[in-house]
Amino acid sequence: MHSGRRGALAARLEPVGTPGPSLARAIATLAAMDVAKTIICVDCGGRCGLLSYEPHEGWEPGDVVAYRCADCMDRWDIVLELDDDDDRY
Repeated sequence: MHSGRRGALAARLEPVGTPGPSLARAIATLAAMDVAKTIICVDCGGRCGLLSYEPHEGWEPGDVVAYRCADCMDRWDIVLELDDDDDRY
């Protein structure tokens, strides 16, 4: 008796098409998102080393990555964002 309802529910949950170009680009960016092991300190020009460990599921937009400068000991917390080419200019 319930197989008819499950079939109707499964039919409604199936994807309705392929992802658009924006979604496909975002998914590709997430799959390839990586963080630099070192950055340049904006205060003194020294080298900042990565403090944060990569999460098990990988880096995602919104994650906070921490760095510490070897020269001035400043700490830099950087929020990861998707790189959107349309907003650059």
